[in-house]
Amino acid sequence: TSVGHSIYRRTGDLYAKFPSVDESAIAFYAPGPDAPIHLDWHAPRACPWREDYGRRAGFEASAEGRREAQTAFEHFKQTGEVKRAEEGTAVPGGRHGRGPRYEVYTRGFVLDLHNIGDQRKLTARFPVFLEAPYRKVLDVTHYTDHPAWVTGSRRETESCAATGERLDWYCVDFDFTRPYGRDESRPAASNR
Repeated sequence: TSVGHSIYRRTGDLYAKFPSVDESAIAFYAPGPDAPIHLDWHAPRACPWREDYGRRAGFEASAEGRREAQTAFEHFKQTGEVKRAEEGTAVPGGRHGRGPRYEVYTRGFVLDLHNIGDQRKLTARFPVFLEAPYRKVLDVTHYTDHPAWVTGSRRETESCAATGERLDWYCVDFDFTRPYGRDESRPAASNR
């Protein structure tokens, strides 16, 4: 980390600020030598895109909190928005929130298809959080404002024989030749 580097230069402490985050805050890592990435898609011809770093809502670790988290999850599937609990079981989320809780978390991107060229199919891949004693993934889904373009979704596993590590991906397949649907007049997609 840059802070660790500064402390090392000043004090000689090689391990300053390492690890930079608690292990429980690491959501996923690459199974091989490449750096971990938040999402993946490939277009032979470059096109503008913007990553959406997501939103999260935390709910207390109770039966009521789980019901509210499930409601927020279903709301996301329909609208693409994360709805927090208004009363009762809402808990602070934050990137490094502490303590047991249910959490609804999103990550996505907005892709401008105007200059994608002749490519008509695309697969978006989102890494699935690692499961550990302190984290369990209950469900994964997607939202897009062009649902007619989605031809399917699936889970894939990437693994590395050298390290023995693995990473699961949630994949959404798109076909841009399908009709837009309701009153949509231009080819732009927002996917989460």
